[in-house]
Amino acid sequence: MNEAGFSKIAILILAAGRSSRMGRPKQLLSWKKTTLIGNAVAIASSLTNHFLVVLGANALKIKPYVPEGKATLNEKWQEGMGSSLSHGVTALASKYEPRAILVMVADQPLLELEHYKGLIRSHQNNPNKICSSSYGGIPGVPAIFPELFFKELKKLGADFGAKKLMKTLEASVVMIETRGELIDLDTPEDYSLASSRLGE
Repeated sequence: MNEAGFSKIAILILAAGRSSRMGRPKQLLSWKKTTLIGNAVAIASSLTNHFLVVLGANALKIKPYVPEGKATLNEKWQEGMGSSLSHGVTALASKYEPRAILVMVADQPLLELEHYKGLIRSHQNNPNKICSSSYGGIPGVPAIFPELFFKELKKLGADFGAKKLMKTLEASVVMIETRGELIDLDTPEDYSLASSRLGE
C-alpha cells in the first residue's frame, strides 16, 4: 500500500484561478512533456487514487486534462482561493472520508514528488498537526490538514485561504523548509524562469 493510502490521506488540487497575470490559463502551460495541471495530477495519482481537482475559471478548457470523475467545479471561484478550498474540502471529505487532506496547487511545478512524500512522513509523525511547506519560515501550501481542521477549512471564503488560516493556527503548524522551489507561476516571467531551471 502506498504512503498516502496507508495514512488515509486524500489530495486536493486547487486549479480554479483565472490566471489574469499570466494572460492565459496557466494550468495548461507546457511542463515536462505534459501541462502544469497534468504534472500536478501525475504527482497526486502517484501517491493515491483519492484526489480531486477544483476547477473554476476556464473549467471547460482544463477539464479534458483531468481524469474522469476527478474534477469538481466551484461555481463561486471568483470569491478567491478560500472559496475553492472550502468547496474542495467539502467535496473530498464527502467522496473519500479521509483522515487528512493534502492541499496542493497546480502552479508550483518545481516541487518534486519527494517533497510531498516528506510532508506525508511529517504528518505520520505529527498526526494532529498541520504539516506545511515553508520558505523563509513562512508556512504555505502544499500542506496536510488532519481531520481536526476540516471544519475551519470548510468555513473559508473570499480570499482567506490556507496561508492565512495557518497563520492564525501557528501553534498547530509543523513546517518543512524548501530551497526556493515554493514559488507560484503567476506571470510569464515566472514561467520562463521556472522553465529555465528545468532546462526546457
